[in-house]
Amino acid sequence: EHGHNYAERLLLDGLKSLQRSQSPIMTIFPVALVSSTLGQTMLLAYGDVLLRNGKYRYAISAMQAAMDAQYSRERNRTLFAGLANHVASVAMSRGDWRTALRLLVQQRGAVHPKDGKRNEFAQFCYTLSAICSSSGCFGAAFVPLQAYQALLNEEEL
Repeated sequence: EHGHNYAERLLLDGLKSLQRSQSPIMTIFPVALVSSTLGQTMLLAYGDVLLRNGKYRYAISAMQAAMDAQYSRERNRTLFAGLANHVASVAMSRGDWRTALRLLVQQRGAVHPKDGKRNEFAQFCYTLSAICSSSGCFGAAFVPLQAYQALLNEEEL
């Protein structure tokens, strides 16, 4: 317990240090260091520690900031979709289906099976179905599963 509180303080101090850094690039792109790979890694670790310390709302915010950092740096929808799926899973595990659904909707264009992302599409359909089911929308929970079944049927032809 004490170790997680200490880790939380250290990570927050590290993030503050990144934000206050006097690098020349900071005059051009003020969030450059926070959106770096180091910043993203620190934000994800901070989110994990906050979860362990029972601070879900802050944790999910840190994880979403890590997603934003990755996307602002790489503009790669596939990598973003992977991280978004992880954060959506964390949200679902805490019963926060609204956040999970919002994150999944953001990645829907990045997981098209026709682009060779069949596994990602399967995960997307399963997660979306689970969110609908856990929120009590049982009819809507079948729709993503039917979409995946249609893909499987099409591939058999």
